[in-house]
Amino acid sequence: MNRVIWAVKGFGYQFFHMRVKPARIATVLVRHGKVFVPVMAVLPNGMYLYIFPVYTAAISVEGLTDALKKAMRPGHPKIPMPRGWPRRRPPARDPMLKAANVKSWVQLARDSRLYSVRWLKTGTVLSALKLDEEGRADFSKAERSAFPKDAALGPLVEAILKDIEAHPELKTNE
Repeated sequence: MNRVIWAVKGFGYQFFHMRVKPARIATVLVRHGKVFVPVMAVLPNGMYLYIFPVYTAAISVEGLTDALKKAMRPGHPKIPMPRGWPRRRPPARDPMLKAANVKSWVQLARDSRLYSVRWLKTGTVLSALKLDEEGRADFSKAERSAFPKDAALGPLVEAILKDIEAHPELKTNE
């Protein structure tokens, strides 16, 4: 099945058609009453990197479901390794920082929560993470929930929203 996807070319983006595999991982960032869901590209070394577009929605079942569907639609575009990375940051501004309108991951870590959804061969895992004071996700302290292998988005979205309800500071608009 051919789909139109975004891909990185230099500092800009280019439309092109290609066969894409379904997304195996998705990230949801919740901050100030909004959810941010980026498209995730895969690098030659197998690592994932946030790329534009980052879909933004209000905290609701419809908003989060729609943002996840849009971000997962292109699969994981393969992009070349950014020059000099990971020793230094890529030259373009981080898409998540730009979408959340902050200058650093440290600033983002103060009042946000990160959710990671991984579709594995054995099942689906939802991890809820709080970023540490330096803006890094600590997977060793993640709260994990397991779902069946073929879990639909509905139960995953409900679990994320239930966790957001337990953290009222995420819903405040500042």
